[in-house]
Amino acid sequence: AWSATIAETTLALTLIVGGSAIWLIGSLGSSMDRVVNVTGRKQFLAALIDTDNSDMMAAERGILLHSFTKESALVAQSAHEYSDAASLMKSNLEALKPLASTDEERKEIATTETQLSILDGLQPQYYQLVTSGKLEEPAALLKDKILPALDILGSQCVAMKQLETDLMAIAVKDAASKVNFGHWITIILLLLSVAAGSVLVFFVRHINEALRR
Repeated sequence: AWSATIAETTLALTLIVGGSAIWLIGSLGSSMDRVVNVTGRKQFLAALIDTDNSDMMAAERGILLHSFTKESALVAQSAHEYSDAASLMKSNLEALKPLASTDEERKEIATTETQLSILDGLQPQYYQLVTSGKLEEPAALLKDKILPALDILGSQCVAMKQLETDLMAIAVKDAASKVNFGHWITIILLLLSVAAGSVLVFFVRHINEALRR
């Protein structure tokens, strides 16, 4: 009876070890998938949005610079570069939205979109002043309104990038803790299985000796 009970216990522990291993692998796989495909993707998009902002600022300066040198083709090229960078930022923000999982992330995205809409409202006026041949008015608009708005937008982009970096660190730490937890659970269950198996072997030998007598 004792040997049967121990055999059943050993089998149960073996099944538990196998089941736990499957569960831990699945849990770790889910965590790593989130780190790579969600958190990592968010961090990448935040970096792209920050780059878009830098490109927009460079393009705005280029528009005014080329207007001073009367290079209309380069003015148009800089305006096109600004439009491309702004469009990319909007696209990257849209891609980031469904991945956002915290209120802080959603707030950062909304604030960035608001600031971008302010710049969208200033851009037609700025370009119209530049292409009309005026110099002082677009320079003043750039200095007083556009660059400050781009600076605020840049601060938002940096804050967003830092937030995603922090979230990445948390996700990696969580995955590492699951790996460590899995190691301990596996070790404990294996030790229990070995102990139960050793007891089973002891009783089997004891029964065999008794039967020989």
